[in-house]
Amino acid sequence: MALTLIIMGKCIFIFVIYFTLFSIILFKFTRNLKLRINPLAWNVAFMFKLLVGTFYALSFKNLSPTADTWLYFQNGINIIDHHFSPNNNIVYKNLNILDSNSYFNQYRYLLMDYLSAFLSILSGKSYYINLIFYNFLVLLGIIKLYQATLKIDIRYEYIFFIILCFFPPFVFWTSGYHRDGLCIATLGIYLFYFQQFLSNHHWKPLVFSLIAICLLLFMRSFWGFSAFIVGLLWFLSAKLNNSKPFWVFSLGALFLIGLFILSAFAPPNLNFAQSLVYKQHAFLDLQGSSELPITKLALNVKAYCKALLDGFNHLTVRPYPDEIGTLFYLLAFLENFLIWILIGLACYFAFKGKNRRVFSKPENNVLLFLVIISYAVIGLTVPFLGAIVRYKAPFELLLILLLVQFIPLKFLCKLCPKRFKSAI
Repeated sequence: MALTLIIMGKCIFIFVIYFTLFSIILFKFTRNLKLRINPLAWNVAFMFKLLVGTFYALSFKNLSPTADTWLYFQNGINIIDHHFSPNNNIVYKNLNILDSNSYFNQYRYLLMDYLSAFLSILSGKSYYINLIFYNFLVLLGIIKLYQATLKIDIRYEYIFFIILCFFPPFVFWTSGYHRDGLCIATLGIYLFYFQQFLSNHHWKPLVFSLIAICLLLFMRSFWGFSAFIVGLLWFLSAKLNNSKPFWVFSLGALFLIGLFILSAFAPPNLNFAQSLVYKQHAFLDLQGSSELPITKLALNVKAYCKALLDGFNHLTVRPYPDEIGTLFYLLAFLENFLIWILIGLACYFAFKGKNRRVFSKPENNVLLFLVIISYAVIGLTVPFLGAIVRYKAPFELLLILLLVQFIPLKFLCKLCPKRFKSAI
């Protein structure tokens, strides 16, 4: 009993030391950026992420002890105990990034294990202290995403801050140790530096953008491909100096859809259509309590169209009200309900002639097409509601960032408590 209390006291002491250190670093970092958001507000956001990350870890420890977040931690401990020599000595020579058995698919998990091991060395093998390092890294990427949104419409700076740092589903799924948080952080870095490159044409932002793309491809390939596609369309829009970038993005998207269809006749390492078929079938082979009915994909247009309709229904409507039987389903329902309210408000104010020029800004087209591509991939391949809610959370955030710009600022400000607005 005494030994347990000593170990617990030691962990708490180390936690407080690291939290204080990274809070000071974050305060100085955000202050040097000269953002109009109070630096202390970013510290509050950091603290909120840690609290939610702890809740995330405890939830999965009780409900699913074999969840990825705890497996990464345990694998990191095993790597330390084996002196950084993983138990798995298999070398994957398949470099086809579209193949689920490729080098990339296997070693992206190993990357998370090694990162967990490194963090565990610093923390003394404590998952909860690891969360401090992890969430600090994620928050740096979110700050870059926030800086990118300021170039879209600085009038919404406080609204963007609240959404990025306090939207519950997004914070929940990106605060526990997992790839999702690192992916959105890397995407934020990519968008910020690519935006800088298009503004000043310096090579350094382009280098950072390319590094971010490579990391996204490695960590989760469809994130990387989505980012590459919208980046290409963004670049073309900037080069054409088009006042209506939406049409550039739309025509470019139609061309890319044509290439996607033609890829069905390409070799395996270029066959994107077949890779989605394999990915969906792999998911269907799994067993889960939240499985939803979906059309089985095949290499024909009819199957793809039916699966897309099923996926759209799963992403935006399910669970139905009569399916709500657990707290998880209730929260998923409320999440979808909120999105539909925002869509309704955006349409209402757009028809009233307010903020109609949202899509005249290339960055908003980037957000829209990132959402469309990612929702399509998730909807086509993932048949489990639990996985859908997790995978869509970062892109749902991007959709919200887009939708709120249709809504007049005065209307949105009425929804925020005055004390909260004065604090930030």
